Amino acid sequence: MSKHFLSENELKKLKSYELDALVEFDRICKKHGIPYTLCGGTMLGAVRHNGFIPWDDDVDVALLRGDYEKLEEIFSQEMDPRFFFQNHNTDKDWYRPYSKIRVNDTLFTEIAHAGRNIHHGIYIDIFPLDNVPDDRRERKRQSLKFKIANTILSAKYIDIKSRKGTKKLVAGILRVLCFPFTLEYLYRKVNSISCRYNAVESKEVKNFSGAYGEREILPREYMTKMETVQFEGKDLSMMAEYDDVLTRIYGDYMQLPPVEQRVTRHPVENLSFGEEE
Repeated sequence: MSKHFLSENELKKLKSYELDALVEFDRICKKHGIPYTLCGGTMLGAVRHNGFIPWDDDVDVALLRGDYEKLEEIFSQEMDPRFFFQNHNTDKDWYRPYSKIRVNDTLFTEIAHAGRNIHHGIYIDIFPLDNVPDDRRERKRQSLKFKIANTILSAKYIDIKSRKGTKKLVAGILRVLCFPFTLEYLYRKVNSISCRYNAVESKEVKNFSGAYGEREILPREYMTKMETVQFEGKDLSMMAEYDDVLTRIYGDYMQLPPVEQRVTRHPVENLSFGEEE
């Protein structure tokens, strides 16, 4: 089934699977004392809607890099067999610099990744937070290097048919230019740039793979102060300083966007809810 946008019923069912994965993620984090926070649109949904943003189609969570790596070691061993922990180690053709928890026996095949031999199940995103240098000029250099390397990686990795107009043209040109570089090389380059300052004390951290660039830089201390938040009736974890973070990203975040912007963000090629269908 090929489609670009989801019906109301499909979106509702999709969210129920995503919530299952999120609850499993929360269970293991709590069991091992690993702090995490809802982030991005999921954080916004928790505050403004007590759950999913009605038109949102994904879930985002974030951890400091050290906890993220600890989680990578734990999840594949302890996760309920209904789920699959996806990173480059568990799914060799997954070259994105963040991880996912996928729901087995389902499909949410994004057009951007449709050509890849990976697990395409319904998912939640797990983002690492990395140190950024206190020196502003060095921070700008790190961000620029990451953006360039990640753009080249994306151009080589993502299906060009998922892009339109100028973005499609630029991706095609970059794919030709980056032909000599392997995906493995680009993947390691992207990660080395984001991790460059993790051995150095810093006041702030950043979600390099987030959608909002410099707006996703936050004080490291925010990740030491979590509170319990209600999300679709579940007790989950979110940083106590969510107001500052959401204001940085969205401005007046309690204000709903225009109706024409209330749409899902991930065009899909195939959608399946598995054995229940």
